[in-house]
Amino acid sequence: RASDVVVVDNVLPKEVLVQAREELNARAIRKDGMQRTFQGAVDTRQDRICWMNEGDGTTSGCPGLEAVVRFLKGIAHELVEIAPKRFDHLRVPQQCMGAVYDAGGFYVPHRDNTPTVGAEGSNDRVVTAILYLC
Repeated sequence: RASDVVVVDNVLPKEVLVQAREELNARAIRKDGMQRTFQGAVDTRQDRICWMNEGDGTTSGCPGLEAVVRFLKGIAHELVEIAPKRFDHLRVPQQCMGAVYDAGGFYVPHRDNTPTVGAEGSNDRVVTAILYLC
């Protein structure tokens, strides 16, 4: 159901989260490290993002970010193990998005696509995992 929300604390060691945050912030400082989001006429977020995949070199030299990406991708596997009938169709995206919010940056809950399964513009997402690096 769309209203299902689960919050889990302490899923990775604090040292890993701190390291990943430092690596992501270092990437945000570089001119070519992250791109500003653009939501058109809809004012839903103001941040800088980058896409990461431990298999394509985008996290190379960043062991904290590699651990975070592996963890996030592993959530689908765990859900299938726990509830195979409900989650056996999950597909894991190749990339994870990292976001940095500068002073004054914000995020407003919104949908990126059509919520109707199979409709044009829909990605049929059933699970969204967010990991705060704080």
